[in-house]
Amino acid sequence: MVKTESLVCVNAFLVICLSLIVIGCSTQKTNPNFVDPTAHPELVDQSWFTGQPCSTPCWQGLEPGKSSRDESLNTARRLSFIGEEEEKKPDDPWSSFYCKNPSKEPCMSMRFENGVLAEIGLYPNYSVTLDQAVRYLGEPDLFTTIYLGELNPRCYFSFLWLRQRIELTTGDEPYGNSLCSNDYQKEDKVPKDLIVNTVYINSTERMDEIIEHAY
Repeated sequence: MVKTESLVCVNAFLVICLSLIVIGCSTQKTNPNFVDPTAHPELVDQSWFTGQPCSTPCWQGLEPGKSSRDESLNTARRLSFIGEEEEKKPDDPWSSFYCKNPSKEPCMSMRFENGVLAEIGLYPNYSVTLDQAVRYLGEPDLFTTIYLGELNPRCYFSFLWLRQRIELTTGDEPYGNSLCSNDYQKEDKVPKDLIVNTVYINSTERMDEIIEHAY
């Protein structure tokens, strides 16, 4: 499916974030607590691939690299799928929000630099596959394999869409350690049914940084 040049490695920040999120999201496909987006569209965010109300790198009327902190936070607090705001230290550059349903599950986060939105992190509370994302976004421009763990290594994938300034990571369900096989990486046979774990929408500067650290 993916016919693009592989990245050599991935930045440390992404690896840390993915390792934390995978624990909570790896059972997403079969978890009965996750939302059915057809029955309850108001409780999920599909705007990153539907282009409503605006197309990426715009998201919910916000754009990394342009929108202010106050505008971004006020917008997030009004969204129908957002629940409680996570408490953070005043000097923390990240602001995070839980989903309304299921509660206490991470739903989205925002990172700010000098009072300006730098990146948006989305953690789907519903099942969405890589194939579904590609149908809306098109083929990714770049992808890389992410290795986590030493005694029991696990493999995941990260994909970049440069024009949309999107970075998307998938879990390893239902393939597990078999994703570490060279078959997937050398033959370019990334499984289409991998579950999307995280979606980052970035500023231009952040995208440049990701690519620079990846090579």
